[in-house]
Amino acid sequence: PPRSTLFPLHDALPIYQVVDSPSLSINTSNNLLNNQNLLSENLNSYSPSSTNDLKKLFRSRQIDLSKHIPHTYQNPTIPGRCSESIRNHIMEKYNLSEQQFPQLDDLNHYLALYEIEFNKYFPFIHIPSFKIDENLDQIPLLLSMAAVGALYSFHARNSSTLFNFSRFLIHNFMEVQLKLHKFTDIPLHITQSLVLHMFLGMFHNDQEITKLISRQLNSLVSLIKTTKLDMPLESLLLPPNINSDLTFLNNFELVDSCFKYFILSQSRIRTIHVLHYITVLFGILNNSNIQLSFENMECGSPCQFDELWNCKNFNEWILILKEKNLIINSKFSLIMLSNGLPYKELFRNLQNLSLDKEIGLRGMLSLLLTLNEFIHSESEKNQKENNKSYGAKLAQWRMEQRPYIESLIKIWESNYIKNGGLLVPRGQNIHIINNSSILKLILPLLSFAKINKCVYISGILNHVWNKDWELMNNEIQNLNRDIEALRDSINYSLDIINLWIEIISINNDAEKTSIRTPIFFLTCLFTSTLLISEYLYTTEAWAHKYLNSNNNNNNLTTSDRVLWLRAEKIFKKIEQNLLPLGSNNQSYSEFLRMQANGALDVDILDDEIARLALEPGDLKPIAQIIVSGKLSQRCLSLGVRILADAPVWPVALLFAEALKARAIRSEERRVGKECRSRWS
Repeated sequence: PPRSTLFPLHDALPIYQVVDSPSLSINTSNNLLNNQNLLSENLNSYSPSSTNDLKKLFRSRQIDLSKHIPHTYQNPTIPGRCSESIRNHIMEKYNLSEQQFPQLDDLNHYLALYEIEFNKYFPFIHIPSFKIDENLDQIPLLLSMAAVGALYSFHARNSSTLFNFSRFLIHNFMEVQLKLHKFTDIPLHITQSLVLHMFLGMFHNDQEITKLISRQLNSLVSLIKTTKLDMPLESLLLPPNINSDLTFLNNFELVDSCFKYFILSQSRIRTIHVLHYITVLFGILNNSNIQLSFENMECGSPCQFDELWNCKNFNEWILILKEKNLIINSKFSLIMLSNGLPYKELFRNLQNLSLDKEIGLRGMLSLLLTLNEFIHSESEKNQKENNKSYGAKLAQWRMEQRPYIESLIKIWESNYIKNGGLLVPRGQNIHIINNSSILKLILPLLSFAKINKCVYISGILNHVWNKDWELMNNEIQNLNRDIEALRDSINYSLDIINLWIEIISINNDAEKTSIRTPIFFLTCLFTSTLLISEYLYTTEAWAHKYLNSNNNNNNLTTSDRVLWLRAEKIFKKIEQNLLPLGSNNQSYSEFLRMQANGALDVDILDDEIARLALEPGDLKPIAQIIVSGKLSQRCLSLGVRILADAPVWPVALLFAEALKARAIRSEERRVGKECRSRWS
């Protein structure tokens, strides 16, 4: 196959500053990342119009937050994954000085944060099996994991250093493999490193890197196909011979071999599934085809029992097998356990509305992402039918695709509950959700799927991704062509916002919750904020028209009034849990507020006045309440504060800037309408 197809790094090399000399490569990135103390300048001296100052402010906020992050690796339950000898080996081999590479304490801190904050959401690397001292070839994976962990410590500069260094090592490895014509012989840890690079690249908020992500994802998917990573492990490697039940064997060597076979098979499967998650989210964000579709996934599914995956050794594994009454007495039974169920078959069952399997919450999460893929693909097809008018496309969607999608969602929800899932966050189960990383991914993504069945959000998100605020604003305003569909999406959008604020109320720490919100959840929060704001704006537009028109037609439905009041109550909950507006004049959201020149300044409505919006009778006082509440702007203001004040992933900066741009446009529209009303 051609080099461009197989080599996922080649196109991106200039961006990641990978060059022939290792020392020069690290110097290049280190010059960008060194001397963090220089960023602790007085923020009051920054000019709101300066993009460079904006970035400095963002970085300074990260440094301020990093002071509150304890060195979690000192926890005895999380051993230091990197030793002094490994660090010395890296520095000697690549001719690095002390200033060019993070200290050992920092490295172990980052690796611990990876395990605590990232791995629980995306567990595709088996941490207990990761022993770098026994396998120096895995240094690129160590660096990639540390690069992700460094983000949670708000050491963005060290994250970039480690990221660049890992890319350099993988580049060198790939070059050697190409020369030896061994490109099909790529170790799993290399592919896992590249998957982590996709997370770092996609959510980096750098336009130059962003332009390359599509090609990189495509190349990585090609690499997986070439190396047959998506195929069942038994097609490449047979398991050990087993003649009787493992739980009664005293042959520890055999039991250990079986345990390692299970972990290897599940590592391959989980790596493919996490890459599928990334490609689905990227396709929706970028308004493009999904590069790793479920139709191309020949692998199995994550094991139903997460406890088996989390085992540190074969002794723990055997105990869990006994606990679950799982009998492994042949090659076939080990293969069945290691593979899970064939993934394509699972989704085909869902498409046939006949899914009824116990596959665990990890399996249900994968099906949910594929469901999001299906909805996105169907929406794309509907949008691209150029021979039909907008009305015809809308009618077809409502009569054909949407009812079927609603059936798929109901079948998924039914099976999800059978697998131990929760659908409705309530006071008594919020603690369960807060302590479950998988539920904090599933619940917002389920609402995200329901939003996408109502409105086509990829057209908007694509312009956000490309930082084209003008086209983003135009696309959002086009949602008003089908106000009923927009209205349908709002309850699901409010569900996402409400879930986030309920988790804050449990933690009693908004900053900590923001830090620990997974990136997929943040994407859902951002999308919801845009939609809610636009819907509320249409309600306010009605109110302005009603108050300034002699012909007071009642186009405000009961649903509109109920949604308006629900939004108002949720916003008040957010304000009660976030820091008071203006309390931190150096926060990034406060900085954006000043840049918006009043577009993000909104007063809070009194509870009793807000409830009057549901009163029957004369609509004039209701219209006045809706106008004075300015909930559309309040929504955007709160969205900025949620996304910007504790930003782990740099893309949160992009989302916050998009909300600011939306607030400015909405304010311009509102002022323009008021001027036209006065003139007439």
